[in-house]
Amino acid sequence: MRPQAPETSNPPSRLVFHYTKAETAICHILPSGQIRLGRYLNANDPREAKDWQLGVTYGGPGTSEEYRQLSQRTWDEMEKVQASIRLFCCTMDPRQNPSAQPHELRGFGKSRMWAQYASDEKRRLHTGVCLVFDAKTLHSRIQADVPNSVRTWSGPVDYQVLAHLDDHAAMSIDGNLAESSGAETALRMHVESNMQHLLFTKSLDWSDEVEFRWVCSAPAVADDIHIDIGNALVGVIAGLDFPQSAIPALVGLCSRAKVLLCKMRWNQGQWRRPSVLGNSSIKELESTLGFPPGT
Repeated sequence: MRPQAPETSNPPSRLVFHYTKAETAICHILPSGQIRLGRYLNANDPREAKDWQLGVTYGGPGTSEEYRQLSQRTWDEMEKVQASIRLFCCTMDPRQNPSAQPHELRGFGKSRMWAQYASDEKRRLHTGVCLVFDAKTLHSRIQADVPNSVRTWSGPVDYQVLAHLDDHAAMSIDGNLAESSGAETALRMHVESNMQHLLFTKSLDWSDEVEFRWVCSAPAVADDIHIDIGNALVGVIAGLDFPQSAIPALVGLCSRAKVLLCKMRWNQGQWRRPSVLGNSSIKELESTLGFPPGT
């Protein structure tokens, strides 16, 4: 049996980073002091956004028509189970001595993630922000704010060549259990038993994201789950192309939240140490992001 994703796993890095668009940060996250656990089906990876299409194995005495009906009931419930899953994703710093690593290997220095998650829609300029969280505090906030009725798991994503996985057990559900216990119950049991494979494994192509995620199964919750981030947010990094006109608003929001504000900087073909904005200081930058003083 594959190992299950740990239910209370803390991120292994001190900081975790979440890329988002400027509008999302300025109009929603920073004013409200909340993040949301969004819908799993809204992710941009086909492994997450598309139907799992689990096979149904059945050893009962029924007819082929009864098997067809059982399979259809199971697939109908499968859509509901996938729709009930919520998640929040971050990228991690290198595990070994992140402050000594080149900026492009840090959680905030991933050019492709800036272009994909924190950009404008047309030119893919880096107009968004990267939110910096204290990992353990964020983990505690999510654990505290998720409703008691909601199951929560967290852990780093494992990256694999999907075609090489032995995934028969994970991609097939026991039709006998679905018949005796009901399709929804059987599916939720199946997901929990194969959590690592179904929800914490992605294609090797995504491995540069070094992702840590929080996953919830919330069948009784119709909307997204909102989390009060409190003092988990420790910094905001504006993208290289963040609009100058929006900087005063960002300065005001970060000042009220009492968090570091800085801006990505590019020089001579590579990322350089971010420059501070607003009331933030060099000392605060060094302390928050772990830069050695004076570097």
